[in-house]
Amino acid sequence: MTILISIVCFVLYHKSGILDNAGMAAIFLNWLPIIIGLMTIAIYFIANAISRKHAWIVTLLGNLFNLIIVLNAFWNT
Repeated sequence: MTILISIVCFVLYHKSGILDNAGMAAIFLNWLPIIIGLMTIAIYFIANAISRKHAWIVTLLGNLFNLIIVLNAFWNT
C-alpha cells in the first residue's frame, strides 16, 4: 500500500507544477514522494521488529505525510 501511495503521490507531485521554479532543488524535490515512501517502509520494518502491534501507525503516518506534501504542492502553485 505504501508503494502504491508513493507512486501516485510521485505522479501527482509532478503534475502540480511545484517543480517549475525550483531550480537546483528540483533534483531532490523530484524524488521526495519516493524517498518518503522508502523511509516509511524502512521505519515500518524497524517498528515491526520492536512492536508488531503498533507498526501500522508508522505506515499510516508516512502515507499521510506523503499525501500532505502533495496537497501542499497543489495549494502553493
